[in-house]
Amino acid sequence: MSLQNEAGYFFTFTKEILDDIMPLLDTIVPVETVVPADIVTPVETVAAPQEVPEYRPYTPDRVLRKEKNPLYVYFEVGGVRLLRSFSDHGRQRDNGPVLDEIMDLTAQMLSDTTSSAKHIQIVGLASVEGRTEDNQRLSDERALALQRYIQERLPIPDSMFETVGGGEAWSEFRDQLQDLRYSVYLQIYYE
Repeated sequence: MSLQNEAGYFFTFTKEILDDIMPLLDTIVPVETVVPADIVTPVETVAAPQEVPEYRPYTPDRVLRKEKNPLYVYFEVGGVRLLRSFSDHGRQRDNGPVLDEIMDLTAQMLSDTTSSAKHIQIVGLASVEGRTEDNQRLSDERALALQRYIQERLPIPDSMFETVGGGEAWSEFRDQLQDLRYSVYLQIYYE
């Protein structure tokens, strides 16, 4: 049995100790429970687990950008190399902070002894421009590029990954258009 104190430390009691102290606890009305330090073993502080989303397999109608805390990395147009940063038609793309966050979250998942992750879902997407076959290949290879990036840095077997090439991002595109349709631009100018 483990208990957590106010400072956030977990204490683990062996069955033998619990068998000895449980009858005593039933006979007293504690004002403050004090357990002698020699019968508990402090365990490292464990952060409260983050809210874990319910698993949903990827389907083309799923709008990923509307899901809680999506993490996106970007690729060069027509590219499948995962770069920390690059320039895309004059627009600077910086994947570095997101890649660092992905690695931090994945490392935390691996070190979490209170739960067991079943899999890591990676969905590769491509723009709606171009040939459908080419975009499917791009999305497949982009998802695998992120999987390889993670596996080059952490010992995670292929079986932990659900790597999906989502093809052309039509659902994302339609959703963005829908948002634009109901948006209004307002600028107030002062003299």
